[in-house]
Amino acid sequence: MISYVRSMAAHVLGNIGDPRALKPLKKALQDKDSNVRKEAKVALIKLGDE
Repeated sequence: MISYVRSMAAHVLGNIGDPRALKPLKKALQDKDSNVRKEAKVALIKLGDE
């Protein structure tokens, strides 16, 4: 359940579009859960930081 929350947080940060989210999203790329990593990657793409 906790990984679901982290995944949704990454998703929401991508939708908000605030560049201050870049650092935590980059950290989320190292998460142990693949869904969190996927959502972080998508969010970073939305923020223009591929």
